[in-house]
Amino acid sequence: MLLLAPAAVPLLAASVLTRPAAPVSAAVWAGLAYAGVISMFGASLAWYRGLAEGGTARIGQLNLAQPFLAIGWSALLLGERIAWTVPLTAAIVLGCMIVCLRSPSR
Repeated sequence: MLLLAPAAVPLLAASVLTRPAAPVSAAVWAGLAYAGVISMFGASLAWYRGLAEGGTARIGQLNLAQPFLAIGWSALLLGERIAWTVPLTAAIVLGCMIVCLRSPSR
């Protein structure tokens, strides 16, 4: 990000000066605040505490389930269609995760 900043700042300034700003609703600001405070900060605190208590190698495996949870929620909440390969892949990945989590730690 620091290397990109010298190129991004002039482009941002030009964009702000040439385009009128659209009004932003309170719901949009609330969503931004939620994403910044709860999702990014609060969840990071919980995640790193879990890593510290359970061990990075073991708890880090749970990160493999995140894409499948996102796909599942998108199907439930947004009505996304899921191909048969997605649950098959999820089962394989989750099976490998269980093997890793149950293996004895050194």
